[in-house]
Amino acid sequence: MALSPSQTRMLNRPAHRKHVKFREIGGKSLAYIEGWHAIEQANRIFGVEAWDRETVWSECIWRKPVDAQFGAAYVTRVRITVRTGSETIVREGVGAAEAVAPTPGQAHEKAIKAAETDATKRALSTLGNCFGLFLYRSGKELVAAVPQKPDEIQIERVPDRPTQASSQSIEAKAPIEIGTSPDWLPIDKSQLQFGEPKRLRNREHLRLVAQDPCLVCGRQPSQAHHLRFAQPRALGRKVSDEFVVPLCAFHHSEVHRSAKETNWWRARGIDAIGIARALWDKSRGAETPPNVAAAVERVETNSG
Repeated sequence: MALSPSQTRMLNRPAHRKHVKFREIGGKSLAYIEGWHAIEQANRIFGVEAWDRETVWSECIWRKPVDAQFGAAYVTRVRITVRTGSETIVREGVGAAEAVAPTPGQAHEKAIKAAETDATKRALSTLGNCFGLFLYRSGKELVAAVPQKPDEIQIERVPDRPTQASSQSIEAKAPIEIGTSPDWLPIDKSQLQFGEPKRLRNREHLRLVAQDPCLVCGRQPSQAHHLRFAQPRALGRKVSDEFVVPLCAFHHSEVHRSAKETNWWRARGIDAIGIARALWDKSRGAETPPNVAAAVERVETNSG
């Protein structure tokens, strides 16, 4: 028995646009879905007990000290096995990742996990658009498939998924009203008892922050630096874009080499969190608290 018609439909349907993320690599913007979402989709479509993930090969290809920290890089091969009655579907994917951390153990752990996640997503992507296969499109095709404006998000309801009441049916492809949470949508992790912090993404805000002078020396051009201590660490994910400040290339590199970023800012007498919040409020047209506005003014005066 092969995959059911319902499973085939879900595999062919592109991932929800709210789950498509973007990151800059080598000056290019690449689209991807996160590893946890790919696994969640596999559990939903195949069933938790009907598929397996196996790491068949992993090798450390590089490791050495990086300034005051340690770096490591891994290449990993992962095998995905899906059982559909009397048939078995096998897919494999290869992933690579590198990481820099304060200790060798942390560097190896982060690199191994990232490489395994990358390989898992590549293996699952061969099964259909649900796992990000459609993201390999280029140019106008991808832009049309993944609009970036929140009000353009349209999510399809799985036809054979039951709702709370038949009288409260939802039409396929109907826009989702902001603030609602139908039972067929993925869980908002920030609302759980032990929730994860939201990581907002706003390219326009990053562009505006990069136009300001460096907080330390006042030089330009600047780069938007994410304050790593502002939120708990997450594998392969930066903190929310609301926690960014402008730094020149020299100080941007220096702060990333520091063993503890909070000490780096404290030694320079700069309230980085307060300034980041003020810049976030400014880009959204919100009113900045007086104490934060004064801190920003002091830094701008010193930089000038």
